Amino acid sequence: MTTFVIKHRTSGKFIHPLGGSRNPCENTAVVLHQDVHDRMYFAFDRTCNGYGYIRHVASGKCIHPYGGSTDPCNETGLVLHSDRHNGALFYLDTCKKQIRHHGGKFIHPKGGQANPCNNNSLVLHGDCHDRMEFLIVSPCNTCQEVTP
Repeated sequence: MTTFVIKHRTSGKFIHPLGGSRNPCENTAVVLHQDVHDRMYFAFDRTCNGYGYIRHVASGKCIHPYGGSTDPCNETGLVLHSDRHNGALFYLDTCKKQIRHHGGKFIHPKGGQANPCNNNSLVLHGDCHDRMEFLIVSPCNTCQEVTP
């Protein structure tokens, strides 16, 4: 199992559970923040066809669209939740630097900014542009991309 952190390419910020808890409550928002620590490490639990669950290592919870829909609307917020089902499946496209939900939308910073503030929420949206690119990097060297 490769442990990694997820870095927003244009801002250099990282995906975290809101508040940085080791064991966040169900439906804790997933946000961008500049800090790097072991409470924002993730792993990818592959299922089939390249899809899998993006698991928060410390808690075991997975990134989900809020409500768990398999076909969420644009601007649906992302949260951590312990359920595992098709609504929690993602594809990590390391070539295109995109994280695509099983329903076809992509992870974006809310508002689509190139350099969002700390604690800016993450959402799903159908648009593709450079402000929704993410790098899968080593927690020991956040400039080194890794393959999950």
